[in-house]
This record gives sequence, structure tokens and C-alpha cells, in this order.
Amino acid sequence: MTEALPPALHEKLETLLATLAGYGRVAVAFSAGVDSTVVARAAQQACGDDAVAVTAVSPSLASGEREQAEQLARQIGIRHVVIGAAFLMSVLLYLHRFCISVAQTYIQEDLGLSNSEIGWILSAFFWTYALGQVPAGWLSDRFGSRSMLTLYVLLWSLFTGLMGGVSSFAAVLLLRLGFGFSQAGAYPTAGSVVSKWVPFQARGTASGLIATGGRVGAVFAMFATGYLLVWLTPVSTP
Repeated sequence: MTEALPPALHEKLETLLATLAGYGRVAVAFSAGVDSTVVARAAQQACGDDAVAVTAVSPSLASGEREQAEQLARQIGIRHVVIGAAFLMSVLLYLHRFCISVAQTYIQEDLGLSNSEIGWILSAFFWTYALGQVPAGWLSDRFGSRSMLTLYVLLWSLFTGLMGGVSSFAAVLLLRLGFGFSQAGAYPTAGSVVSKWVPFQARGTASGLIATGGRVGAVFAMFATGYLLVWLTPVSTP
């Protein structure tokens, strides 16, 4: 069907199809006369929210359909936006994870915690983080990567913020347990996003970029947390 297309459009569609060949859960449909909304609806039913429908049109169709095909060919660049968003998520992941290591001395003094109690608070994160990897990944597969990743980021940000308002060891410990579980789903869900949006041969690079975001966040946390502690602490504080 694509042989009848103008050379420029034919080349774009071939590039698009070659790229989509490495994706998971992608529906590619060809039509010379079927309305594109019908094709998109069929792909949606077959693959859910992650479906991508491509309609190749012949010169006999309206110019609007041809423009739509060209627009779809350009939209493949959205994967770079997706990976960029995942990179920023990873920065935030480690920023929130490491900030307590800078502030732990002040938290311990403020709440009157013993060395044993502050040790429990720091280790609580790793218990739920480790145990939550599989359940959190399953939730992402069950309810969708986009929805669950958004929820995970909101939850761990909420738990981090609430720590500033509690005044007991038990409350801090519970918040750290919830914080660990909400962060457990970050990388499994990011892996799912990569598998759906990035061709197979480029997934290693994409995963490496996302992992690098965590290291950037860890370094940034060391400077940002210290600056915020100085900035937000009243001058009269001993």
C-alpha cells in the first residue's frame, strides 16, 4: 500500500514503521479507505492506553488524511520527552532519598532520638523498598505505568513533606516505611515505560540515562539540603 505514496511521505512512514517494530504492545494498521478514527479505536481496544495506531493513506484520500499521517510520523519523537521525564523522576527519587542523610543529625537532636532509633528510621526505608519491588511493579502492570508512576511520585513527596510536621519516633518510622514502598515502584515502572516507548536496540541507552538521573539527584541533594537547612533555620536557633 505504501508504494503508492509520494516519496517523501513513503520514506517517513517506512522510518516510523521500522522504529515501531521494536516496541511492545503497538498496533500498526494500514488502510486505503478506512477512517483513521476506526483504526485508532480498534488499536485502543486491542492494546489499551499504550496503543499506537498508524494509518497509511493513498494519494486518493483527502489531503487532511495525508497531513495526519505526516504528523504521526513526527510524533515518534515523543519518546525523547518520555525518557526526559523519566530522567527527572530519577533525579527527584534520589534527591528525596538522600536528603535525610544530611538532616539526620538535626532530626535526632530535635526529636531527642537515640542512636538506635535513628538507625531504625534510616533502615526502615530499605525494608519496604526491597519488599515492595514486586508488588509495586505488579500494580504498574495492572493499572498502567503512567497512572502508577504519577501516584508513586506524589506519595513519596507527600511522605517526605510530612516528616517535617511529626514529633515522635513512631510517626517518623511509619512515614519512612511508606516512603520506601512508594519509591519501590519507581524503577520497575520506568523499565515498563522504556519497554513500551523505546526500540529494543536503544533500551540500554535509555535505561542508562534514567539511572544517571538518580546519581545527579544524589549529588544535588547534598548541596540543596544543606542550603535549605541554613536558609529555613531561624537565626536565633542555637
